[in-house]
Amino acid sequence: MKTKIIIDDKIPFIHGLLDNIADVEYAEYHEFTHNRLVNADAIIIRTRTKCTSQLLQGTSVKLIVTATIGMDHIDLTYCKNHGITVQNAPGCNASSVAQWFGAALKFWLNDNPIEPCKVGIIGLGNVGSCVKQVAEQMGFQTMVSDPPKAITTSLYDIAKQCRIITFHTPLTTDCDYPTLGMASHKFFDSVMPDAYIINAARGGIIVERELKEWLKRHPKGRCAIDCWENEPKIDRILLTMSLIGTPHIAGYSADGKWNGTKMAIQAINSFFGTNAPLPAPLPAVSNSTYDISADSISLKNNPEKFEWFRSHYPIRRE
Repeated sequence: MKTKIIIDDKIPFIHGLLDNIADVEYAEYHEFTHNRLVNADAIIIRTRTKCTSQLLQGTSVKLIVTATIGMDHIDLTYCKNHGITVQNAPGCNASSVAQWFGAALKFWLNDNPIEPCKVGIIGLGNVGSCVKQVAEQMGFQTMVSDPPKAITTSLYDIAKQCRIITFHTPLTTDCDYPTLGMASHKFFDSVMPDAYIINAARGGIIVERELKEWLKRHPKGRCAIDCWENEPKIDRILLTMSLIGTPHIAGYSADGKWNGTKMAIQAINSFFGTNAPLPAPLPAVSNSTYDISADSISLKNNPEKFEWFRSHYPIRRE
């Protein structure tokens, strides 16, 4: 009997690649139900599929592959206790997020010509490292906080010293360095009144009600948000207040998606000992520009289409 794999149908470049080595089904994220997974050996998902114990219990799932960097949509403790292997795609869209960050920073610079100020980067993983490179190429000094990497600059030191603050951590709760609610009341009490707060990491890292209060208190303060609490039902007031608001697409370049799909196929091949082909290489590009304001205007005009924008995002090259 062939291995059964269920794949999120919005994952690009993957259709047909596994069909010769497995019994493949494609499904929308909300179609990943317990009944459908009962006889599945593996699933390939995005962040929209919440792999809870209720979803997984009593199924034959042995492998969960998420074509994303983050894994907070997966109950990792349950998987570990029940012998389910989980594989993500670390760094797959790091350059894409860095491109989004550079575009958000450039848009802010339209009203804030470059002057001596620092960019504070919270998290120096694959994404944070790319963001640091972009910021420095744009002429900014950088300051980094990443305690798990023994970079112990405090969040509050960055808040006090950096006019631009950008978050690039996973969303964690049950570890030595939890990030859920990291940017809360105490943090915003320390932030400069004309700062630019950027979140392209995970909704929930910034406490949005505190961000809104900070924006109300400081008319010169600005924010750019790609990752929101309670997606897709985002805070429309905060969206209106944001300089840039996008529908969780910072990592959605064609290149980032291609990398995620390649790593998903590699995870399947490694786990099952198969030799499924990787997606065909993307054509080379000599130059690429990204108009972040177009994405922001679209969402601000139609916030109810948050999920539609993500599912129908046009090709963006790095």
